[in-house]
Amino acid sequence: MPLPTSAPQTAETAYRLVIATAQTCSVNLRGLKGLIDAGARVPLVALVGLYQALNGSQGVGRSIQGVEGLAEYAKEALLAPDYDIDAEFMRSIIACKAVTDWLLANLPNDGAGGYVGWIHEGDGQIVPLTVAADTLAPLAALIDSALATFA
Repeated sequence: MPLPTSAPQTAETAYRLVIATAQTCSVNLRGLKGLIDAGARVPLVALVGLYQALNGSQGVGRSIQGVEGLAEYAKEALLAPDYDIDAEFMRSIIACKAVTDWLLANLPNDGAGGYVGWIHEGDGQIVPLTVAADTLAPLAALIDSALATFA
């Protein structure tokens, strides 16, 4: 069951929510990109976790729309009179949606819409299911594009 959401009460809380969400998305994207760049096998649970984190950010984008005074607050906080927080944050959300769309289309799944992150080896060991880094090259390019929006 999804958590209920509501619009932030003030321009300051909306601004802080945007900043926290952008930082969280950026950290998650950078972490996964580091694994891919290192040529490591990426655990499926890490990919699913990235999907969940980025998907949640889309709700934040909707929740800040129409918050009175947000645009002015952001301009003052950043000392940037031409900054458009709505446009910049939505640009990031759209780039992150490209990442989540790729993940949905390409993650190995159980055929019923679920993802199995662990497999049982013949000797009884439970090991994480992983994806080869080279198969994630298209995702890496989308991650780079998304990260560029958080500058």
